[in-house]
Amino acid sequence: MLVIVIVIVIVIVIVIVIVIVIVIVIVIVIVIVIVIVIVIVIVIVIVIVIVIVIVIVIVIVIVIVIVIVIVIVIVIVIVIVIVERFSNECRKTKTKVITPANHNKHKLSNVPIRTRSKYMSLAPSAGKRVRTSRDWFEFYF
Repeated sequence: MLVIVIVIVIVIVIVIVIVIVIVIVIVIVIVIVIVIVIVIVIVIVIVIVIVIVIVIVIVIVIVIVIVIVIVIVIVIVIVIVIVERFSNECRKTKTKVITPANHNKHKLSNVPIRTRSKYMSLAPSAGKRVRTSRDWFEFYF
């Protein structure tokens, strides 16, 4: 009878050990699955952050390119306006000569009066009437 009890005890111990080993294996598998899930979540978060950063960088580059294009257009417009004004001013500043029509022998009346063309628009009768230096003096005062 003692042998049967010893065999039963040994069988019970073996079953308990097998159950403990099975539980340990199940716990290890659960821990491994949890770690794998955590790693997958971390990788997904990292990928999302990288995509967000790439999108932000692309938007910043697009904005910088747009600003550069706008600045270039503004500079071109300013240069065009300056060149046009300069060319208009060059045409306006050509000197025109008003010669006296009566050709008096007086020294002052024989000297041609030079004026800028922009002043000609102020005095439309300048070509019709002869002006001497004295006339201009009286005109301004």
